[in-house]
Amino acid sequence: MKTLFKITLALMVVTALIVWFVPGVDVWVETLFQQYLGRAAR
Repeated sequence: MKTLFKITLALMVVTALIVWFVPGVDVWVETLFQQYLGRAAR
């Protein structure tokens, strides 16, 4: 379980850094997240 937590934390940090430094990626991440939430809500 600790490994899963560390992987999740690392992915969140990497995603945050990419969104912060690469223009245009924030729109892609937001769209991807909304698609994931849409599937999870069904």
